[in-house]
Amino acid sequence: MERALYFKNMTCSYSIFKLRRITLTAMPDCPVTRPISASILRGLFSLIFGLVLSIQPLFVRAAVRSDLILETVDTSSPRATLKGFMAVMTERYEMTLGPQSLFQTYLRSDRLFPEKVDIKETVDMLQRDRAMSLKFLDLTDIPVAISEQSGWRLTLQLMEIFHHIPMPSLSDVPDANAMQEQSLKKWTLPGTEIRIGLIESGPRAGQYQFTKETVAEIPVFFERIRNMDFAAGSPPFMYDTVFNLPTGLVAYLSYVVPPRWFMDIPSSLTYTLFGEPIWRWGALLFLLFLMGWVLWLSVRLSGRISFHHGAIVSLIRIMPAVTLVLLVPFICFVLGDVLRVTPHLYGRIT
Repeated sequence: MERALYFKNMTCSYSIFKLRRITLTAMPDCPVTRPISASILRGLFSLIFGLVLSIQPLFVRAAVRSDLILETVDTSSPRATLKGFMAVMTERYEMTLGPQSLFQTYLRSDRLFPEKVDIKETVDMLQRDRAMSLKFLDLTDIPVAISEQSGWRLTLQLMEIFHHIPMPSLSDVPDANAMQEQSLKKWTLPGTEIRIGLIESGPRAGQYQFTKETVAEIPVFFERIRNMDFAAGSPPFMYDTVFNLPTGLVAYLSYVVPPRWFMDIPSSLTYTLFGEPIWRWGALLFLLFLMGWVLWLSVRLSGRISFHHGAIVSLIRIMPAVTLVLLVPFICFVLGDVLRVTPHLYGRIT
């Protein structure tokens, strides 16, 4: 009786062992749910936080631009166009480089940082004037991808030209009534090839803008003027100051880095190489390294959770694609507004 009970227990134990072995060997590919480690979560939160910070300026910029959609400029005649352009650009110069501007006032002071409220107001006004000044130019022949960057430089170059040539009185520039009596709907600035003409078709039809032929020749006119000799006391050319010095870094990093540090960089770093100052090439290399590291981090995080399952994990797996989608507009913003690269390089990279 005892022997029979012993063999019965042994048979049951063997059956249970065999059943467990079959269960483990029959389903080797079954998913095993594991908790996500703390290191993965820390890396994920760091990545998300960095991406949110990187795209925050884009929302601010978009909000400012949305307010400009309904703003219009008076381009009803050559007089209105010239007057409006000069007014917008004069305000732009006064806010950035004028003796009472935030920047000049800060440099004359002993403060390490300018006031945050003043910086925000100045940046908002600059973005407004920048967008408004583009409405005076016919940019139809410039590729859309670089039209904003090109237009920004062209407006500054055109204003520099006006600062260094004799300008007619506004009363001598034809108004809307005078243009109605003329068959040729164009006006040429005396002594130059700069023309303001009527747009006859498209969304800008009926407006007077600086013609697309004039827009194409603005860089040529600017170089001619810049290479001329002017008498003492003539206004300095500010174009190189705006685009060859890290003024974009001053505008967007003034909360964390004293702006005077950027403006006191060695003159050797402002020498241009292939159209870009040397400091900008270094900043571009750092930007590419940083963006590559962020993308690599997202790929690594998604790879480390390949043995995990769940709804959240499924979202984390597409993190590389989401990261790339967020990085592209951020890179465009940094290249155009912060580093202020030339339109040629901007078009090549983007």
